Amino acid sequence: MPQKLPFHEWLIVSLIILTMLSLTVITYVSDHNQLPPVKQAHSIVQDLKISIEGAVLNPGNYTLKKGSSIGDLLQLAEPTSDADLRKVKKISKLKNGQKLVINTIPLLTIHVEGAVKQEGSIVIPDGTMLKDLASYVSFLPEADIKKLLKKRRLKDGETIRVDRIKSPKVTINQDN
Repeated sequence: MPQKLPFHEWLIVSLIILTMLSLTVITYVSDHNQLPPVKQAHSIVQDLKISIEGAVLNPGNYTLKKGSSIGDLLQLAEPTSDADLRKVKKISKLKNGQKLVINTIPLLTIHVEGAVKQEGSIVIPDGTMLKDLASYVSFLPEADIKKLLKKRRLKDGETIRVDRIKSPKVTINQDN
């Protein structure tokens, strides 16, 4: 013969069933009162509108495909020979409405004299090291370039003197 449940257990079972029924009704009602899905106000951007100016042969506005990089834009705009691209991250992705300004490499003027093929002023990129001077100046065969191997930056308006190698004095003894 089955046992009868005490009153307090019947009460707990009844509360659980009532709670489940309430949750079912709430879920049913909330599903029917749900708002229709929101339509996107903005269409998905497929093309990017980009602007570029500065040290490029073809400045202006460009339309590129989504996912294009700064390198893709630079191929179209063609940077000039004096464009400063040292800090440009060519693999970075472009964003719609982005504006790029390509600066020129800052230049400085130095004066060279001494054991060089042509003395005078030369214009070089800012940040050029003394040890890199041979890229811009032709030295005479007797030039003492040991002093020019230092790792220091050249300064605007600086004069660089290239000494000649001092040949040892040769004395000829003419005792006959």
